[in-house]
Amino acid sequence: MFDDPQVTLEEGCPKEFEDREDSWVWLCGHFQEPDYVDGGTEEGGSKFPKIHVFADVYVWPRDELTKSLHVNMVDKG
Repeated sequence: MFDDPQVTLEEGCPKEFEDREDSWVWLCGHFQEPDYVDGGTEEGGSKFPKIHVFADVYVWPRDELTKSLHVNMVDKG
């Protein structure tokens, strides 16, 4: 939704993180780290391998919050 990471940090906090702003700050920082942004671009590899790792680690059956966060990351990727 936002082109500027700072605006995303300040204005884009999803309602799921409203009471956990420290988690939102960490998540925004994590997805801007060079290892995350530049990772996985080798030939034949996924452009967003950490998004897929997020799904493998955090998305569990019947957990609609993490499932929707993963879908959102894939869409924006």
